[in-house]
Amino acid sequence: MINNTRAKAENTGGNTTNRKAMEESDKIKWMLRVSEIQKTQLRLALPFQKDNNIFLRKGFIPFQLKEGSWSYNDYMDVRGRTLDDIRIALEKYVMDGNTEIILPCLFGKVYIRLDNFKAVNDIDKKDANQQYSMFCTLGFCHISIESKNDEQIHLCNIIPAEVVTELYTSLMNVALQDYSVHQVKLYRLLPFPKLTFYNKVKSKLLEQYRIGAAMDNNEKPAMVMRNLPTKGYFKLEAQTNGFVLSDSNGQRYKIDDDDTIRLRDTAMNTICIISIPGMRQWFNDYLTGLNRNRKNFQRGFDTRCWFLTGRWIAQQIRQQLPKEYDLWYHAPLQDPSRFSRPAIFIS
Repeated sequence: MINNTRAKAENTGGNTTNRKAMEESDKIKWMLRVSEIQKTQLRLALPFQKDNNIFLRKGFIPFQLKEGSWSYNDYMDVRGRTLDDIRIALEKYVMDGNTEIILPCLFGKVYIRLDNFKAVNDIDKKDANQQYSMFCTLGFCHISIESKNDEQIHLCNIIPAEVVTELYTSLMNVALQDYSVHQVKLYRLLPFPKLTFYNKVKSKLLEQYRIGAAMDNNEKPAMVMRNLPTKGYFKLEAQTNGFVLSDSNGQRYKIDDDDTIRLRDTAMNTICIISIPGMRQWFNDYLTGLNRNRKNFQRGFDTRCWFLTGRWIAQQIRQQLPKEYDLWYHAPLQDPSRFSRPAIFIS
């Protein structure tokens, strides 16, 4: 990893030119150290933990970009076409292997450039075949930040595909999760309803890419064109208050004694009745597996087996749920893996 932070250029009138010159300079330096490449990961935390509530405002989402020991905190401006532009930029990487994602923020702009190294032919490969091969495999992620106080350049040796997945999944989780910032629900900061936010980010192409589905070049453009909004989404997540399902309208559902759940729309009309034998027992196992304060699982409780059973149940729900609705599955609050394993899209 190379982390290069610079003071703002003396000639502030040429920010774009300065940024590109800095990028090229640092890219060359980084290429010379190709033998030191090790895989790292870029994380997008929403919201970041040590947030200052004086900056909370409608239309801005607190976030933290983190890679290794480097991190950057800001507030993403999600008003207007920001989310559409981010989704299109992520789809561009899937289509072309190169893209630049721009995050407009409260304190400036964040540029995340992902390069496909198949197009990099000017590296001296003589006596360095092994390093070049590793370089191509891992890829190149270049983050440049134009803030009001200074300019930063951060280079990380990373798999660009993982950056695409991380950004996409994290943004989708803004609508899915009940994050709180200083006891303010994150969705209350959104300039539009959660489902609108969800549909602005949602991409059939990125979903297929995320799960590794095979797509030929003729299929990809058509998939982007067919990116139709969903009617709503449901999330399967066991909770101590008895609820196991929640939807994009804020409704929550419990499992009846006969292993059924009646799902309703905003007008309280029945969407469908989910019926899965053993579903109630799965939820009861969750309750009995918790310790007295219900904040952790008891020692000896097989959380992995229970989680996998829940995923099987989620797949059964998916088969019974109309196609115009999406379904996600998330580990409960008591599962230690919850914070390293985002909600899973069930296709």
